[in-house]
Amino acid sequence: MSTIETLQKLRDDSFRALRGEPVTLRPRQVVRRMDKMPPRLRKTNTFREAYVVNAALGRCRPAAANRHMAMLRDAHLKADTLYEYASFEAMLKEHLDGLEFGKHGFRERSLDDTDPKAVYASIQELIAVLRDLGYECFANSGTLLGLVRDGKLIPYDDDIDLAVLLKSTRDGAAASEFIALKQALCDRGLDCHMIKSGNPIIKLPSIDGFEVDLFPAYGAYSRYSIFPYARRTLHYGDVWPLQTCAVSGLPLPANPEVLLAENYGEDWRVPNQRFSFPWGPQKEKFSILMKEFSNGQ
Repeated sequence: MSTIETLQKLRDDSFRALRGEPVTLRPRQVVRRMDKMPPRLRKTNTFREAYVVNAALGRCRPAAANRHMAMLRDAHLKADTLYEYASFEAMLKEHLDGLEFGKHGFRERSLDDTDPKAVYASIQELIAVLRDLGYECFANSGTLLGLVRDGKLIPYDDDIDLAVLLKSTRDGAAASEFIALKQALCDRGLDCHMIKSGNPIIKLPSIDGFEVDLFPAYGAYSRYSIFPYARRTLHYGDVWPLQTCAVSGLPLPANPEVLLAENYGEDWRVPNQRFSFPWGPQKEKFSILMKEFSNGQ
């Protein structure tokens, strides 16, 4: 049996296991084996479907599974067969008993399961602490996307994103200021910490079990940055003065559409549950900030 035929059989067995049919399958072992397969196989839709199913069955590698879902969606979009991707996504939802997965892990709840007014109020409490420390912040990334595009939190989202306007204009100073801000928040009694990945992101106290990420925004007027999606590509006027969201009461940037295009691309208005952020290239752009941040901790 050829390698392609072996992969096809693995994919078929995985689908049978997902449907609850009797088949001998050890999903976590399969995923480890698939991680070692050659690139030419990893680029196929057969590989991506098999990988996603086994990761879901084994409750492992959620971020990798989400990336493969994103690549699978892109491949079908280019081939004008997006209906096949939608069918695969529907099959997953049907047989995973409400379990969802995304870039942050496996979950049985999303922001759609919360009381939005209570969430907005809790976010405002965090913003009030930052403001008392002399800092303004605004809805960012996925939270901003939902409020601007949909007029609400994204139903399938699983965290809350904010950005804080630092006073610094350069990377080194911004890194030091961000570290000092985390300590100041802790001194105010907030249970917060830096993200374990080493990225300059402060984990604020969770809201109803959902993580709250705080990102740094800083820079000169015509070369403004927001980690990790805009490296000196914004104007300060795209952010300031802040405006108030009519739906949530949360602060929004002056030109949110500009920020969303930087973060998600020009097609940000088209919902894409499997959007996968290009962390590698973007972290390279912020290499100085990350180096100074790492040295300062």
